[in-house]
Amino acid sequence: MNHTYRDILSSELLTRKQSNPRFSLRAFAKQLDLSASHLSSLIIGKRNLTPQQAHKLLNKLELSPADKSLFLSSAFPHILETPTAQERQTQLIADDKFTFLADWYHFAILSLGDISLNKATPAWVSERLGISELQARDALNRLQRLDLISIKSDGSFKQTGNPLTTTDDIPSGAIKAYHRSVIDLAKTKLDTVPVEEREYGAITLAINPAKIGKAKKMIRDFQNQLCEELEVGKKKSVYTLSVQFFPVSETKE
Repeated sequence: MNHTYRDILSSELLTRKQSNPRFSLRAFAKQLDLSASHLSSLIIGKRNLTPQQAHKLLNKLELSPADKSLFLSSAFPHILETPTAQERQTQLIADDKFTFLADWYHFAILSLGDISLNKATPAWVSERLGISELQARDALNRLQRLDLISIKSDGSFKQTGNPLTTTDDIPSGAIKAYHRSVIDLAKTKLDTVPVEEREYGAITLAINPAKIGKAKKMIRDFQNQLCEELEVGKKKSVYTLSVQFFPVSETKE
């Protein structure tokens, strides 16, 4: 568990190493615009952060609002005051917004609200999505706090508002975390879902970079058209469509 900004830096380095065993302290330092020796000294406690350094690191690290607050409070405990009740509530909502997008199953729960005979219980959601009852309970509570679902008198639930969609509402770190969670989920489903119930495809091609904008628009248009087609009629299952389009080579002039 992270208790100080040093723990957070160490944890972020470990996470990157787990994703890429070749990732090093030097590579992490380069991402943070620090020397490797400086970063090492920060992690082991030989050096302290200045306010300017702290804010520079926060701009580069993809932290949740709670971890950002912990990062600053542990670095500068003498200049931070105890938050008021209103500030704590604001912090809770900020954390909710981050976690709402960072974990894939929140959107899945919203879509489950369109399925008839759904139940607003952790057990039912857990069984349908393959997540733990604790995750399901926390997610249901979070969606209620964000006014995105309402519980009906018969014990079912429905979506009551549009999910957060603007960059003002959603931290960029949460957007990246969401895409990572969906990609991880897709890897799991590749081995657990029968081929008759899924479609995976990939192509690699040389392109004219001037047409990237057009390609992105075509992908978004296709996503919208697919939604319009599949959301007609009786809904029984929740699916995710995930599209990635990225360079695998370095562009050279």
